Amino acid sequence: MVVSRTGRILDNIKKNAFVALISVLAGIVIGAGNIADSITKVRSLIHHEPTPLALALDNAKGEFSRRISGDAWVRLYWMRTYVARAEREAPPSDINEAWSKYADSTAQWNGDLMANYQALEQYYPNSGKGDVFLSHIQPQFVDLHDALVDFRYPTVSKNGKRGAEDPMELKKLEPCIDALNVDLFIFVTTQSGVPAAGKCDIKKKQSPSAKVPAIE
Repeated sequence: MVVSRTGRILDNIKKNAFVALISVLAGIVIGAGNIADSITKVRSLIHHEPTPLALALDNAKGEFSRRISGDAWVRLYWMRTYVARAEREAPPSDINEAWSKYADSTAQWNGDLMANYQALEQYYPNSGKGDVFLSHIQPQFVDLHDALVDFRYPTVSKNGKRGAEDPMELKKLEPCIDALNVDLFIFVTTQSGVPAAGKCDIKKKQSPSAKVPAIE
């Protein structure tokens, strides 16, 4: 009887020790999980890991920046190409192609004009980029466009004769195109986008308001 009772006591002790061991191990595992979770959270705070919403906004901002930059340089490219071909009196089909591509890029640019302004205000707050876009970048495009239209479609005099298309007139536009190219580079690569003072002798068309840009 004594031996049997002693055996049962020893068995209970063994069982309780096993349960205690399991409990300790479980506590260690749970504690390790909490520690790992805490470390992850601290690491996230230290490294400022973005939230899914922040990532989505960053992706939208990046996509917008790529699109507006691409549209600007496509328009500038076909503007420069048209001037180069017309200056050199290239075959009419080549000149017409350049003009058609330039006209398409101009329509695309103006179709997105106000949406681009609003996006600049949203994605680059307090940078002044939106105002620079309307008050400096767009007027340069407008002035160059007007000069190109005057060359492409000369005015008709009272006697019914059209003015001559003098390729040398296009030479005056080259410094203006170069100045716009530099200003666009500064606009898209700096935080404020404040442009340089380019050298250009063509007329300056003033918008009726900084918030109401001229279209072209």
